[in-house]
Amino acid sequence: MKQKKRFRFPLQRQMILFYIFVGLFPVLLICIYFSQSVRTISISQTSEIYRHSVEQVGKNLLKVISESAQSSFDTANKDAMIGYLTDYADDDYALYNRYAENVQGLLRQLQYRFEKMRVNIYTPNTNIKFSGTFVRDAAQFSAMTAACKDTKGIFQWNGIRTEYGEKYLSGCAPIHNYFTGSGEVVGVLQVSISVNELYEYIDEASSSGTVVLLLDEQNQALLSSVAEEEKNSIISALQQAENSGTLQWNSIDYLIFRSKMENAHLGIMGWQSVHLVPLQVAEEGSREVRTTGIVIGSALAVIALTLLVLFAHRLTGRLKLLSTTMSAVENGDTNVLVPVTGHDEIYDLGRHFETMLARLHFLMSEIYETEIKKQRIESEQKSAQLIALQSQINPHYLFNTMETIRMNLLLQGDKRTAGVIRMFADSFREIIDDSSLTCRLRNELDFVQKYFQVQKYRYEEKINLIIAADDTVMNAVIPKFLLQPLVENAVYHGLELKTENGRILIHVERDAELLRIRVEDDGVGMKPEELAALRHCLQNPKTGGTHNYALRNIARRLIILYGDAAELKIDSTEGWGTCIRVSIPYSEEPADIGAQKSSDSI
Repeated sequence: MKQKKRFRFPLQRQMILFYIFVGLFPVLLICIYFSQSVRTISISQTSEIYRHSVEQVGKNLLKVISESAQSSFDTANKDAMIGYLTDYADDDYALYNRYAENVQGLLRQLQYRFEKMRVNIYTPNTNIKFSGTFVRDAAQFSAMTAACKDTKGIFQWNGIRTEYGEKYLSGCAPIHNYFTGSGEVVGVLQVSISVNELYEYIDEASSSGTVVLLLDEQNQALLSSVAEEEKNSIISALQQAENSGTLQWNSIDYLIFRSKMENAHLGIMGWQSVHLVPLQVAEEGSREVRTTGIVIGSALAVIALTLLVLFAHRLTGRLKLLSTTMSAVENGDTNVLVPVTGHDEIYDLGRHFETMLARLHFLMSEIYETEIKKQRIESEQKSAQLIALQSQINPHYLFNTMETIRMNLLLQGDKRTAGVIRMFADSFREIIDDSSLTCRLRNELDFVQKYFQVQKYRYEEKINLIIAADDTVMNAVIPKFLLQPLVENAVYHGLELKTENGRILIHVERDAELLRIRVEDDGVGMKPEELAALRHCLQNPKTGGTHNYALRNIARRLIILYGDAAELKIDSTEGWGTCIRVSIPYSEEPADIGAQKSSDSI
C-alpha cells in the first residue's frame, strides 16, 4: 500500500527557526529591555524635574496669595481702621480729618505694594464718605457677613469673579471690634487678587504643551492654562485618574504632578497646583538612545542570520545528498553508493549507511532462504499446525534481524530507535519463549501496549490506544497473538490513511460463559464491496492467498482451538471506521485446549 506523503520540515529551516527563537529573540528582548530601562530612567529624571517645578509654582502662587491676603487683613484690622469704621459722628470735617490722618495712608501703602489687587471694605456705617474702598450699604454688609460666617481660617475664598471686565481671585474676612470686648463684626474685608498677576507664574510653567491648573478644595479650577471651554473636560479626566500617575486627554497621554498648597491661617486648605506634562515630552531624552539601540541590535541580528543561512546551506546540502540516497534505497534500489565527502560525523554516517546496505543484502538473502524452508514444512498433527500458523506471525529469525539492525543503529548513535527495537524484541521474545499456545489476557494486553509504543515512535500523536477491561477478566486465557494483529490492522489500514488523529479501542468483558472482545477504530473504514469480500474470505480462512493474512490466521486458530464455540465478526463503514468482535469460551485454565479438536477442522 502506498504511504501517504508525510509533512517535511527541512533541517535548514529548523536551524533558522532555532536561531530566531534561541538567538534573535533574546537579543531583541535585551534591546527592548535596554530601551525600556532608558525610557524609565529618562521619565524618572524628567519627573523629578517637573516635580520640583510644580512645587515651586505652587509655592510662588501661595506666596502671592498669602502676602496679598495677609497684608490686606493686617491693614483692615489696625486700630485706626477699626476706629474709623466705628465712628458714627455727623461731623464730616472731623471724619475727614480722621480719614486723612489715620486711614488714607494705610490704604495708599497697601495699593502701592499690591498694584493689581483690589480691596473693598463693607460697612453699615453710612457716615464714611471719603474713599471708594468702603462700601456703605447695610444689605451688602449683611450678605458679606453671612458669606464669611463659616470660614476655616481668617478668610473665606469665593473663587473667581469678574469686575469691570477683569477676573480676580476673591476672598473675604470679617473685621471684629475687640475694643468693646464683644468682638462684633464692624466690617467685612474683600480682597480681589488679579488673575493676570497669577498667570505670570502659570504661563511660565505651561511651555511644551504642559497644562497647569490651580484647584481649590472642591477640585474647582481657580486658574488654568487651557481654554475656558476645555476646563471642565480636563477636570473630569483628573478626577477619574485621581489615584493614577497618568491620564489621557484629547488623545494625548499626560504625566500628573501635584503639589499641595496649604495655609490654614488664611483659610487655604486642600488647594493643589497641578501640572500635566505630555508623556511624549518626558520621553524626548530617551528617544534617540532607544532608536540607536534598536538600529544596532537589528543590524547585528541580520548579520548573524546571514552567516547562519550560509552555514546551514553548506551543512544541509550534504545531508540532502545522503537523504536522496536513502530515498533511492527505500524505493528498492539497494545498489547505490553514498556520495558524501568530508571529515565529520556526516561522512561517518554515510559510511555506516553503506555498511548497513551490505549487511542488509546478506540478511535479505538469509531471510528469503529461511522463509522458503519454513514454507516446505508441513505437519499432520493439530499441534504442529498451530505452531506453524503461530510462527508465521512471530518467526524467531526476526530477533536476529532486529538485533543486527539495533547494533547498527547504536553504531550510528541512534539510541532512541535502537531502544524501541530492543523493547519490541524483548516483549516478543517473552511470549515466544513460552511454548504454550495460549496466554493470559493481561500478558496479551501488555504485549499490545508495548507494540503500540513502537508504533507511536513512528506515528506519534496521530494514533491513540484505549483499553477498557476490568481486572476481573485479566486472568482469562486467550490464544496468543489474538489482539496484536487486530491492532496492527487498525493502525495500517484504518488510521494511517486518515488525515486527522485517530484512536483504537480494545473492549473486553465477560458475558456469562463467554469472553467478548471488541477492537474498533475510527479510521477510514471499508467500502461495502471490500467488506463483503473480507467476510467471504474469513468464512474460508484456508483460501485467499496472501490477502488478509492476519485475519485469516486468527480465524483458522479460533476454529482449531474452539471449533463452533468461537465467533469472529467484522463490521465497517466507509469514513467512520471498523469494528472486529471476537467471542470465545471463558476460561482461566492455561491448557492447550486445541489438542481436543479434530485435525479435520483445519
